Amino acid sequence: MDYVKKLNIQLETARALDFGCGVGRLTQALSPYFTAVVGADISEEMVAKAGLLNKKQNCSYIVNTVPNLKVFTNNTFSFIYSRLTFQHMEPRYTKQYIQEFIRTLKPAGIAIFVQPYKKTLLPFNSHKLSAKDTLKLIIPTSLQNLLRNIKGALFGKPVMELHSMSRQEVLAILDEQNVKIVSVDEFGDLGGSWICYRYCIQKLK
Repeated sequence: MDYVKKLNIQLETARALDFGCGVGRLTQALSPYFTAVVGADISEEMVAKAGLLNKKQNCSYIVNTVPNLKVFTNNTFSFIYSRLTFQHMEPRYTKQYIQEFIRTLKPAGIAIFVQPYKKTLLPFNSHKLSAKDTLKLIIPTSLQNLLRNIKGALFGKPVMELHSMSRQEVLAILDEQNVKIVSVDEFGDLGGSWICYRYCIQKLK
């Protein structure tokens, strides 16, 4: 919210969406700023835990397992926030959800989301990387995801894939939509070995 204030955006404080809410940590953190906040997540277990941990009367949680937000009508939210979520989706799903963000935003509504771009070995942080992290820089992400899936199948464990999209790809999606790009800045959500971008967009009237 400090970031929104610095951008000098006029933000309506009606209803907000925390997309990829997990156990609702950020959902509850947003609650003082909005009349109502909805947390949505693909995991039924996470949403159940969010309900148990919830201490805010204006927060609610839903399980959303489909690649859209059809559970919400057009122009529902004043604010949509998503962090540490899109990197676990294939880019085709990320594109669909970005389009759904814009559909469900009210006119002049704001959406902020973070998307990783690529891994990098920067001089100022290379000494902080372990041998395992350094190896991950060398092996392509697609191959890492394949190895994770093979390991998951062999040992019967859940798999958490990691995907990325370039800034140009995300901006191309946004250029097709009825939005104003307010800000795009680097955001270190995944640690020193990744370049991430934080996108702030406003739906046009």
